[in-house]
Amino acid sequence: MSKKYLITTDYGLEDIATAEIAQKLDATAIEAYYNFPQRISFYSKNSTTELLSLRSVHSVLEIIHEFEALDTPTLFSGLEATCIEVLEKAGVRFRVRCERYGFHPFRSVDLERIYGAMLLQKYPQLKVNLTNYDYEVRIDVLGTRVLVSLQLNKEALSRRFVRVHNHRAATKPTIAFALLQLANIQVGNRVLDPTCGSGTIPIEAAHIWGNSIEIIGHDLQLENVEGALQNATSEGFEGLIQFAQVDARTLDTSLSKPVDRIIANLPFGVQSGKNISLKALYETFLLSAHGVLSADGRIVLMTMRGGVLRDVLFRIKMFKICAERITEGGGLFLHVFVLEKITHFEGC
Repeated sequence: MSKKYLITTDYGLEDIATAEIAQKLDATAIEAYYNFPQRISFYSKNSTTELLSLRSVHSVLEIIHEFEALDTPTLFSGLEATCIEVLEKAGVRFRVRCERYGFHPFRSVDLERIYGAMLLQKYPQLKVNLTNYDYEVRIDVLGTRVLVSLQLNKEALSRRFVRVHNHRAATKPTIAFALLQLANIQVGNRVLDPTCGSGTIPIEAAHIWGNSIEIIGHDLQLENVEGALQNATSEGFEGLIQFAQVDARTLDTSLSKPVDRIIANLPFGVQSGKNISLKALYETFLLSAHGVLSADGRIVLMTMRGGVLRDVLFRIKMFKICAERITEGGGLFLHVFVLEKITHFEGC
């Protein structure tokens, strides 16, 4: 029997999550949940393990009850009418978490406390435990739309890597997954992250494609190269990813053969220790990347300095912008560019 689920994902990358759900699950009615960003609902018969294997997703919620509430009495009566069968078991530990969007005459913490008391009254055998719980009951109040659900994951699914080495500007694995999907990687491709930091993008690629592609991770800082190797080893990918200390501005002279895909979370400031502007850094990198990218190659770049990157692209006129979108990470709005090489007359 199909159940209704809702997943949360990264802003601006909802289509990536929708495509993954359609590809990996036996799912129907996949759609944005009442046009709210970062939320996709669908029906599925898949197991919890299969649902939690989605790589573009932060959380998976099993929807128990949903209704409209135009005022507080209607909200409370709707919550009182909600039955959650799994809470009928003896000794079950639970907690309530609320997320709200819009203006309401109560705070999220107030609704958590009130609904927790309601559940204890309905199911006297329950025990509240905010850290070591069996079930997390979610109340999402999206304007007048109320959604009661069980969150299937305890940790955000984006926290799937054990990081021996942490980088202050590390890419979220869910965003890394999206960047890799936008690159349209094919079996046999040679894939490079020229600013790999702690190695999230190469490691995510290894999880998806394994040894069916060639994966390379470069970084200017030796500390990051060594740390990325440690992170890859902790994920079981020792020897699968080729890490090296390389300046991203010298790709055309540092690499012995072309690459098919370049995916990078570009630095927002200068890390090279030299007095050089970000615009000059981006330009030198792009010129170098053009020289090493295969004729039908693709580049996917993410940066907070979208205006700077766009200006450079328009000036050098060596790449066409196939797509541009905005996502969010760590409270920052990030621009994602999908680029393809502009071929020139032979002999130029």
